[in-house]
Amino acid sequence: MSFLTSVREDLYKNRLKRGCCRMCEGYAAMLFRPDPWKTQGYLKFSDELSIAYYRALLKNIFSENCETAAGPKGGSRLFLNVQSLLKQYPFLTETTVHTEFFNCENCIPAFIRGAFLACGKISDPQKEYHLELIVKDEQLSWELCRFMQQRGLDAKITERQNRFVVYLKESENIEDFLTMTGCVNAALEIMNAKALKDLRNNLNRKTNFETANIQKSSASCAKHLEAISILERSGVLQTLPDDLQTAAKARQEHIDLSLNELGALLGLSRSGIFHRLDKLVKLAKQQHPS
Repeated sequence: MSFLTSVREDLYKNRLKRGCCRMCEGYAAMLFRPDPWKTQGYLKFSDELSIAYYRALLKNIFSENCETAAGPKGGSRLFLNVQSLLKQYPFLTETTVHTEFFNCENCIPAFIRGAFLACGKISDPQKEYHLELIVKDEQLSWELCRFMQQRGLDAKITERQNRFVVYLKESENIEDFLTMTGCVNAALEIMNAKALKDLRNNLNRKTNFETANIQKSSASCAKHLEAISILERSGVLQTLPDDLQTAAKARQEHIDLSLNELGALLGLSRSGIFHRLDKLVKLAKQQHPS
């Protein structure tokens, strides 16, 4: 099941209780439908939950009894008495939002909820954070965007293929949208996905940091060992002071130790062991300047 499907199912199951809110949801669910139902006379669906939702919505809110028939290419069609519906509710033909139904503080979220069920999409939070509502009319898109902004959401609009897309990008915005519209489970799922992603990113950063340190230490150790080998072959190492010979021997015997660990083994600080090994590198370059 896709994340969008689970969100829709959650919204379908959590029905609104107040009559004014149900009216606002139903109004938006019809107003933002992308299919030309006013001219074709039916709503087209690909799943049974959507059919059940719209059938109940049309019967309980608009007093419209619908007949269902299979579509010629799969899916189902919910046939309407469009003439009767639009005669009783003429505002459904207009491209501006009528707010006379907005009687309580939850009516705007209900309206936004209905719009999402009609034309909304949401990405899987495991991949990206993106929610959008694809609106056919520019005026409607701006009014919807304004409603979302009134509820504290950072909604924006873009145009795509002669449609107007009202969208949210940040995970916190999408979480607030889902919570506001009554889809708390999906909001929690996004929070969990974000926490898991942050944890994975932190682990990757730590691993990359440790890997870089290991590579740096390995390169440094290889340079020291090469210098010591040059000094041994040239007979210079045996003539050096005891502290340098001790450092050389310790480096050869403990190639897996960091400078901190090697210094601690000899009772030296990291700076102390570094300077001794660096001295060996410089002496080796004098033997082979190239």
